[in-house]
Amino acid sequence: MKDNFNISRCNICGKYYRIHPEKLPPGVISFNCRKCGSLVSIALPDDAVNPEGAVHEILVVVYEVELAQLILKILARDGLRGRVSPTGEQALEIISQSPPDAALVSVSLPDMVGYEMIDRLKETLKDRKFPIILLSSLYHGTRYKRAPTSLYGADDHIERHHLPDFLAPKIRRLIDPGPESGPMKAGPDLVKPPTDQEIDDRRELEQIHRNLVGGSDETFEERIRRTCRVIVSDIALYSEDTIRNSVPERILEMIAAEIQEGVDLLKQQFPEYEGDYHQILSNEMLDLLGSRGVGSARPEEDNGT
Repeated sequence: MKDNFNISRCNICGKYYRIHPEKLPPGVISFNCRKCGSLVSIALPDDAVNPEGAVHEILVVVYEVELAQLILKILARDGLRGRVSPTGEQALEIISQSPPDAALVSVSLPDMVGYEMIDRLKETLKDRKFPIILLSSLYHGTRYKRAPTSLYGADDHIERHHLPDFLAPKIRRLIDPGPESGPMKAGPDLVKPPTDQEIDDRRELEQIHRNLVGGSDETFEERIRRTCRVIVSDIALYSEDTIRNSVPERILEMIAAEIQEGVDLLKQQFPEYEGDYHQILSNEMLDLLGSRGVGSARPEEDNGT
């Protein structure tokens, strides 16, 4: 009998893979290339990747492979079809060809911040609109006690620790708005007792976070800079009104408390770092603000002259 398989190719290194659809876990449509580590999309017919009864397609713009796969499982359990893009550029290309019914966009991506992707979508999509949910970058269940003051053009937001219990309801609310449309509130008072599956999901999220902090495939410098990008992306999400209403010269001063929170987190995760935690995080914040046209260029460091 003829073997039933499909061929997928890594766009980075060119390695080919033979994929057997019947052996794939439900909802899995991508994997890490064994040669170069980049994400490879699985070329399969729709009936091989779509859960039964799925109607809406959700574009999941998340770089971390394990997190993306968990999100696909969460979506599939609610009858939603997920498609993963690990970068903002790839997501923009996908959307230009076939806009999804909704998108979940991480605020921190390897090639751009989620806010930049939304800005570019506004420029290219025009009348073709769909709901966008921003995904905070940090897995830290008690870190933030407040909701973002602005969503940078997105329709809602969700923290990573709320993915198991709020992701599908938020998407449903935005795609099929009822009498109470708009962003769905999330918080400790609104979280129902978790199911066994949601408990397993949360444990998996915690493990994904530990693996991400470990970053075994990165140098120490790469890990700490990536973590800085993640932290400042979240600071920008939760402090947009403050940033927008501050004069450029005082932006860092106005978000000093948030920067200090980030410094404390860096010290906790990278106690062996010998540099200036505050300086490296502040520089990353200035780079992010500069990429959005906010504030002036990074001030030159004092060289003693």
